[in-house]
This record gives sequence, C-alpha cells and structure tokens, in this order.
Amino acid sequence: MFNLIEKNQTFVKGVMIAVAATFVLWGIGGYLGMGSDDGYIAKVGSNKIYTRDIDNAITQNPQNTDKMQVLSGLINRQLLLNNFDNYHMVASKDQLQQKISEIPLFLDNGKFSLKKYQDFLAQRLTTAEQFQNEISQQILLEQTVNFFKSTTISSDTFNKQFVKLLSRARNVSSYIIDPSQFITKVSVTDKDINEYYGQNIAKFTTPEQAKVQYLKLSADAVAKNIKVSDAEISKYTADHQGASTQIDVSHILLTVPANASPATKSQIMTKAQNILDQVNANPAAFAELAKKYSQDPVSAKNGGDLGYFSKGVMAKAFEDAAFKMKPGQISQIVETQFGYHILKLNNIKNVDNATLRATAIAAIQKQQSAKALQKQLEQLNDITYSQPGSLEPAAKKLGLNLLNSDWIKKGTLNGEFANPKIQQAIFTKDVITNHNNSEEV
Repeated sequence: MFNLIEKNQTFVKGVMIAVAATFVLWGIGGYLGMGSDDGYIAKVGSNKIYTRDIDNAITQNPQNTDKMQVLSGLINRQLLLNNFDNYHMVASKDQLQQKISEIPLFLDNGKFSLKKYQDFLAQRLTTAEQFQNEISQQILLEQTVNFFKSTTISSDTFNKQFVKLLSRARNVSSYIIDPSQFITKVSVTDKDINEYYGQNIAKFTTPEQAKVQYLKLSADAVAKNIKVSDAEISKYTADHQGASTQIDVSHILLTVPANASPATKSQIMTKAQNILDQVNANPAAFAELAKKYSQDPVSAKNGGDLGYFSKGVMAKAFEDAAFKMKPGQISQIVETQFGYHILKLNNIKNVDNATLRATAIAAIQKQQSAKALQKQLEQLNDITYSQPGSLEPAAKKLGLNLLNSDWIKKGTLNGEFANPKIQQAIFTKDVITNHNNSEEV
C-alpha cells in the first residue's frame, strides 16, 4: 500500500513536515465533538474545518494554543487525508479491530466491552461506519509517520550533536497562567451563547426517552395453559413411533432473511462453510464456536445445545439429518426455513413412559398454541383499539400482567426494546403525546 507514498515522497514529505504529532494521534477526544454546522472556517477539497475542531485540537495538546498554527496543522492534516482518499488507501479490518479494542474508553476490566462501544456510538449519535472511518484515518496517519521515521538516514555528525544536545543540563523556570483569574473580566453576550450552542448542539442534546406500560403475549405462555386430553396423547404417541427415542443435539445457526437475494444467501453459505471447516478441524471447540457464531440467541448461550427432543418437534430437514447421526458426529450444512445449521449429535437415549407422556403434552401444546395465540391477539387488538387510553381492560380480560418499563432511550441498542418495530411503535405522537395504546407489535 505504501509503495504509493514512496513514489510521491516529495509531496508527502512536504505535508508531513507541517503535520504536528497532535493531529496524527488525534485520540478519542477528537470524536466527542463530531457533528456538523454551516459555520466552517476552512475548506480542504470537500472537507470542512470548524471552530470546534480547533478547540478539540487544543484540548488534545494544551501546549499549543496558537489557533492560526493549529488551523494550519489541521489543514495540512486534511490534505494528507485527501491524498489517502485519492489513492483509495484504507486500514485493514484486522487493524481496525485491534485499534478499537485498545481504546481505554471501551475497556471493562482490561477487556474490550461491546456494550461500552455501542453505548458510546449511541450517545454520540454516530454510526459504527463513521467511527471506523475516523479510526482508519488515524491508523494511516500513524503508519505514514512511522514510514518516514524508519526511512530517515542521518549522518554520524548529526547523531553525535544530537546526543550531545540531549545530555546538556538545563535550568528551567515556569510561570503558570490560570485561566480562572480572567473569568470575571470576560463578558459573554447572548449572541456568543447562541453561536456556541449552534456549533455544539450535540453536547446539549440527549436522546428522547419514555417509560411505558405494556402487555406481552408469547406462544410459550399460551402453550402452558392449554389442557391436553389422554386421547390426544395416545394419538400423538401412535403417530410418532419414534417418540420413545430422544436425541441431544447442539447446533450453530446462521439465519437467512426470508427475502434474501441469491447473492446474500451465497455469502451466508460461505460463512457457514468457513465455520464448518473450523469445527471439523477441532470438534472439541464446537461449543465455543457456537457461542461465537450462532444466531440462535437461546441455544448459543449453552454452546449450541438444544437438549433432548423426539421426532416431530424440529423442522423436517433438521430432524432427518439429526436422527441419522451417531454420537459425536458433525453434520454437513443443513438448510431449513430458519437458515443454515451445523449439527453435532451429543447423545441418544430411550425414554420411559412418564417422559414420553410429558414430551407428547409439550408437543401438542406447541401445535395448538399458534391458534390460541392468534385468538388472544385478535381480542387484544379489539380491546386496545376500542379503549385506547389504557391497557388495563385488556390485561383483565386476557389474564395478563400489566408490565412497566424503565426509561427507554430512542435508538437503544440492547434489551427487548431495541427492536426497531417496538421503537417505532413507542415513539409516535399518538403514544408519546396523546398517551394512547400503540398497535400490536
């Protein structure tokens, strides 16, 4: 990549002489003021430099308070960044991951915290792509400086003089000027305040928040209330002759969107094949790889383990593959309506009558729960629509608990309220301003 720099050393050296180390190691503080307004003071190509950029630079390097000098450095820094863009120079994915994982703001007990990283992006109203672009620029600047450091040739005379200079004793006096002593002499006008606010709106803005009451309907909860007769159990057992045998299977699932294009499916299949290669290379690491890659949020926490189940419970393609396997065997990639699976058969067992009965009841309840859930959902919609000001009538009619949330931030990235559809339902005028029930989500 840096062959391009070698071919253009005259240009780059001239720029590098003018770029101070402050602007190479911009630091995390440089990202805290990201935003935009129209009051720019310099424009380098299509990139604008604002007053706040100078303030951020001075904050990073308090020794240099000459704003014109700082502005000159920022301009030269942007010239170098523009040159990177012209030659399509970017940092690699591994470099980005390494650099971001070392930022102290994202560490928790010395380890990278995804939650702290996501909270930072949400708080600063920026995307991961924008932030990673800034980090990429920083990496390129550092590598460029290091390149010229490593290729600089100095004479013996220079080296001797440099060592002699460093070895000299120096007497230094200092005088500290405390800015606080000038505060009483500063007069701030309404115009100054408005201008500062206009240039730093992001500092004074917090995401919209709300507390809500809500009802939750789930197929599992509905299933538990379904009564199963002995006749239904007998019929299920007769229809599922293999129900007396149960298998314990772990899987790694890569989900495929229902409307995925052939290109998208191909990309996911390639990723699944790469994971399968890792599993085959080290079968003992299956649980670890499931925790890392599986998109089944329930089983991934348990290393992909689904527990014991009989025939008639899982998707047909999944079952067909699983019940042909031997303990310890790893499957090829299995495609179902949910996506691509990699299976590992952990164990096989024969079940007693009590377990067989419990399995039949659970399966029948699961089958019937969809219809029951749809019926409750229709009732819920009717009641909440006809009585829009409260969820209590629906809760009493359907025997549901009325739940209360904590503060929900708009754009939150985790928890049950992170779902974009739920966010859209909550932060509407009808819900926030009129305090009406939302539609079901």
